[in-house]
Parts: sequence; structure tokens; C-alpha cells
Amino acid sequence: MNNNPAIIKRSLREELDPFLKRREYIAIRGPRQAGKTTFVKELEKEIRDAQGPTNFITFEDKGILEIFESDINSFIKLHVLPYKSVFIDEFQYAKGGGQKLKFIHDTTNVKIIITGSSSLELQAKTGKYMVGRLVYFELLPFSFTEYLSAKDENLLALIHDNSVKLKKLLKGEKVIFKDEVTSQTIKSALTSLLYEYVVYGGYPSVVLADNDEVKATLLRNIFQTYISKDIVDLLKLETDSELVKVAQLLALQIGNLIVYDNLSKESGLYYELLKKHLDILSQTYVVELLRPYYTNKRTEIVKNPTPYFLDTGLRNSLINSFSPLLERTDKGSLFENFVFSALKRHTYSTQQVKFWRSKSQAEIDFVLEPVIGEVIPIEVKITAGSSVSIGKSFYSFVEKYKPATAILITPDKFDQRKVGEQTTLYCIPASWL
Repeated sequence: MNNNPAIIKRSLREELDPFLKRREYIAIRGPRQAGKTTFVKELEKEIRDAQGPTNFITFEDKGILEIFESDINSFIKLHVLPYKSVFIDEFQYAKGGGQKLKFIHDTTNVKIIITGSSSLELQAKTGKYMVGRLVYFELLPFSFTEYLSAKDENLLALIHDNSVKLKKLLKGEKVIFKDEVTSQTIKSALTSLLYEYVVYGGYPSVVLADNDEVKATLLRNIFQTYISKDIVDLLKLETDSELVKVAQLLALQIGNLIVYDNLSKESGLYYELLKKHLDILSQTYVVELLRPYYTNKRTEIVKNPTPYFLDTGLRNSLINSFSPLLERTDKGSLFENFVFSALKRHTYSTQQVKFWRSKSQAEIDFVLEPVIGEVIPIEVKITAGSSVSIGKSFYSFVEKYKPATAILITPDKFDQRKVGEQTTLYCIPASWL
């Protein structure tokens, strides 16, 4: 097992390559303790070795933050001009950060990369001033392939090529898969690690912990740190206990439509305050509220969403349930949530993840809607082995929208066949995600 998170390659690194030598600054957003600081420190070292002097600072250092906020010219002379690149961690703490960052951008040639733990705050701090000057990226907890990099690099090597091809398929590209893993022993090893990942999630400290009790404790601490730093200190929300209650209620209904009247009664929050709490949970990387797929966008906006968590381990911590996946009554919805979090990583800037429900109650778990191109329906089945089948809802969607590609995710099965006249159905092992 690789116990050094610094040498676990993050997929974000390749995404940054085209932007490192461009004029735009880079913002890396994501939840606390997802590995942003470790990632940018490794990136700083790489850039320093290749290009020359760099500077890493954090706005948790109150002294540096005070200089930035009160004396931007001195800040530039001390912390910017002597360097080729500057990395600013926890940028969301800065007051008037966007305006000052724009001033640095327009008066120097130094590359700046910032990080922040709250999408809501970082966007607010930088938004209107940095239009066209700042490119946003997200760093989430470890994906399953990153998790495998930490647990067993030899197993990762066996599925690496198909994992890369799957990312291309999700973007609408043509691919040819070759499932070379025929050993049941290897498949069982992959599935066992996959099920562990679904229960405990991908936060780096949790992945690298050596026993289940420590993992559960770390997950509780991650959520408490999120509450104290992002919610109380940063967003100044006085009703943090109510936010926890809303999060716990959502954890019990992942993948099911939110009924606002019911959630309002259960949480004790009136509608507008409930919506505020849902927005905060969404903007701070705890939950994602999926919208339904409709060709009529006005209809799509007014329909109720379904909640999923960005990390399944954090979700399980909220309901204090870490039973093995196959022994759980919620195994189907939890496995579905894992697939959502994987899709979220693969489709950040190019597609939206949605769900589909017809008037006759036919349902598809996920629909990938690209900016340009065809939609891709995705069904999730936790059934392992060869007895996996697709239902009438899937055929209804294929008949209505006639997509070129459809995907069925299961724990361990690979297959490929035609469905209807023009749709290719790929049955994909979840470990490739």
C-alpha cells in the first residue's frame, strides 16, 4: 500500500497542463481535506524545478492575509514579484480578494494558482473581477482509480487502459474495449476493494488509514471541521445544527426525489430557509442536487431534484453506518451514489449529470447531457455475475431518444451489444470508473 498521498497521481494534473503556461490564473476548488494542499505543493515543486522560483503561501496565515488585504503593493513586492509562480492556499478567507487578484494579474507577469474549499465563497470572492482571467478546476476526494493507486498499483495497471477508454466513451468518443481480466481471483480482489471504497469513500486520510475504526473517526472529524470552518467561521451560519439535520435527512434518501413539504416538516425549516441550507450543502461539496433531463429546459428547472453525496464515506458517517456493502439494506442506492460521484469527476466541464423519469414513471438512473452531442443514458445494477438484465425503462428511453451509446454499470461484468437499431449498450465493470 502506498502511504504517501503526495506520490498518488491525481487525474486533475493532466487537466491542468494546457493552462499552466497560459496567461489566465488557475483556481482549484474542492471540499476540505480532499488533498488540495498536498496537490498544489507537489505542483509547486514540479514548476519550481522546471521554471524557477516559486512561492507557496496560505491565507490561514493571518499576517500574510492582513498584508494582502490592507497593502496590496507591499504584498506584490514581498510575495509576488520575486517569483515565477505563486500558490495561494485557502484564498476564500480574503476580503476583496477578486479585485486585488485582478490588480496583480493586470500589473505583473507572475502566474498565480489559488485554492479554496467553498465553491460559493471562492466564486463570490473572484467572480466579477476575474472574468476571462481565471480558470476554475475541482479537486474532489480520491476517485476509485486513485484509490487503487494507493491500495494496489498492480491491480490498477490491469484496468488502466479500459478506465482511460471509459472516460473517452463518456465524452462521446468511439472506443474499443478489451477486457483482459478473466481470472475470477483478480475480479474478486477488484470487487472487494470497490465495495470497501463505496463504504468509506475517497478522502485521502481515510483511504490511507489502516483500520475501520480509525476511518470512521476521521470521517466524523472531516465533517466537524467542515461545520466549524466553512459553515460557522466562513459563511457565518448560526443554524449549523439545522444544517447537520438536513444533511442527515438527505443521506437517508439518496437517489429519491426531494419532496420539499416533507423535508421542511422533518427538518423544522420553512421553505426558504430549507432552500438556503440545501444551497449551502451543494456549494460546499457535500451534496449534489440532480435535475431531471428534459428537452424542455423550463420544465427541467421547476421539477424536483434528487440528492447524491460527493463522497459515500461522508454520507455513511452522517447516518453512522459502515456495514459491509452487500450486508446493507441500502446497498443499491449507495452503489448508485458511488456511480454518481464517479460520473461527477469525469464530466465536470463538458457535461451535466441528470436523471430521467417519464410521465408513466419509467426511470433511468443517470443521463449525461453534453454541451454538444448526444445524451448517454446510464443504468446502475449492483447484481454481480452474468444474470444482469436491463428493464423496460431503459428500452423506453432508447426508443424515445435513440442515443448512439448507452451504459449499464455493474460490479464486475463486461459486455457489448446492440439495443434497438442504432444504440450500442456497453455493460461496464464499476472498477473502471
